[in-house]
Amino acid sequence: MKKDKIETIAIRQSKEKVVVLEKLMEYPIISSACRAAGVGRATFYRWCDEDVSFAEMAQRVLSKGKYHVSDVALSKLLNAIKNNEPWAIMFWLRHNHPDYKASLNIKAEGPNKEGWMRKQTKLLQFLANRKTGKEVYVDDDEKDTEEKSIDESIAELKKALGEQG
Repeated sequence: MKKDKIETIAIRQSKEKVVVLEKLMEYPIISSACRAAGVGRATFYRWCDEDVSFAEMAQRVLSKGKYHVSDVALSKLLNAIKNNEPWAIMFWLRHNHPDYKASLNIKAEGPNKEGWMRKQTKLLQFLANRKTGKEVYVDDDEKDTEEKSIDESIAELKKALGEQG
């Protein structure tokens, strides 16, 4: 490829990257921003792989765009609450007031009910962590601080599967 053609492509890509970053601020969803900028998602991800500074900038812009959209959404929600919209009032209470939050009570029967309760609680915490990406405890008053090493956990799994380790 000729040097001029390579420079022309680099300049075009730089301009396209700027447009994508601007659209990410406006539409903090990668596929939407790429569509609005006229750039394919695969191209966006290739740029992220090839250009660390672009990837870091895209992540910062995406975070800022999400914050902006969240701010707008919260403003709309608060306006709906002021207008006595029942759905908005219930949404706010469910997500911000402990008396209205969704809860789950687990009851176990049998000789090893404490062990089963602890295992069920850990499973629910694990599932909640995977879904939300942050630590979630079923009951903050009863945080289970018991930790097992990876080796112990693997040995327990092997035992449950009938293997010897």
